[in-house]
Amino acid sequence: LEETARWVARSPSDGRPRYVLLVTDGRPNCPRAGAQHEGDEAPTLAALDALRAAGVRTFVVGYRTGDLAATMDAMAQRGGTERHHPVTSAADLVAALGSITQTAATCTFQLGSPARS
Repeated sequence: LEETARWVARSPSDGRPRYVLLVTDGRPNCPRAGAQHEGDEAPTLAALDALRAAGVRTFVVGYRTGDLAATMDAMAQRGGTERHHPVTSAADLVAALGSITQTAATCTFQLGSPARS
């Protein structure tokens, strides 16, 4: 996620909405060399803040993260979305992606007056 935030900072926006899809199996825990394998929320939250400041919304999908719902929701809120999408199966994942797509990609068209014959 940190690398994504750096890439976004280097990439100018063309004015279209930009999104990140973060799919996780739990609390952020990418230990650095010599570090303990424990929660690593601070860099993740900072990256989410940087993405949001750049106008990028982050959707969070948590796979079997029931006991971490508050952490997942906090990540989604920092990313500019209301709450995370919990999933426990392939069907749940398909439903979550459908919901995210409907939120992120709406299609509206302005129609003119009907032709008269």
